[in-house]
Amino acid sequence: PGYHNAFNPTIMDKGGEILLAARFSSTKIGIVRLNQQFQVIGRPQLLPIPSLFFPNKFGNVEDPRLVRVGDDILLVFNEMKRIQLNYRNEMRVVKLIDMGGKFAIEETRSLLPPEKYASILRQKNWTPFNYAGQLHLGYSITPHVILVPTLNGSTSVAETETPNTWIWGPLRGGTPAELVDDKYLTFFHSVCFYKSPYSKQNTLLHFFFGACLFNSEPPFEIEKISPHPIFSKKLYETRHFEPKVIVYPAGLIVREDHILLSYGVNDHKMFIARLNKEKLLKSLKPIR
Repeated sequence: PGYHNAFNPTIMDKGGEILLAARFSSTKIGIVRLNQQFQVIGRPQLLPIPSLFFPNKFGNVEDPRLVRVGDDILLVFNEMKRIQLNYRNEMRVVKLIDMGGKFAIEETRSLLPPEKYASILRQKNWTPFNYAGQLHLGYSITPHVILVPTLNGSTSVAETETPNTWIWGPLRGGTPAELVDDKYLTFFHSVCFYKSPYSKQNTLLHFFFGACLFNSEPPFEIEKISPHPIFSKKLYETRHFEPKVIVYPAGLIVREDHILLSYGVNDHKMFIARLNKEKLLKSLKPIR
């Protein structure tokens, strides 16, 4: 809202309003307040994010996630830099400060993986969630690895094997995880080359998404998962700005009888879908 071409939105409830943050430009994250009818309140805002790769410059930042930890609202995102013909991504976190409807950020902090994963260049799509008043991060789904950030990196606090029956590409993180009853719910995405009506039966890169439930106590085992990608009428239909079919889930709000899911389409648009909570949960199948 207010800025064309913003995409990959994340959402959360905040004092009767909805807070939405989205990827906008290479150095700024957009943020806006919405009412419950998704109408804009006040002026949208662009937050420049200082780089941790390059001193005294702004970072090339991607794909924010909003998560509440205690009384704090955090933005978790990744910063990217080019290394010759490759890219390096590192995860970052900032605390949002509400200054009467306008937002500022505190110091940007690194979220580094444990040493065993440090050689992986592209650190992104971590799943943030609040457990016992502390930020936790889902590092991977198969296996399900959970991290807790520390001053000098991250500590792996849980790792459980996840039998993988998903055939639409490797599972990657998507939305933050939120409690639904006594389980954490998150939406993930996957990437594969595929022929579909949305690609006019051409083999193109597709981003599909599904949902999973994991235990609310350590070691946070995944218990149920979507047996196939979540589809609805016209969900994947969009004008193609690149030769890809992308649906990228990045935020959710859990309500009594429904779930609001925010997602980006083809790195160009953003949408919020309303999902029937009971039907969604019934669609998930035990993983073991």
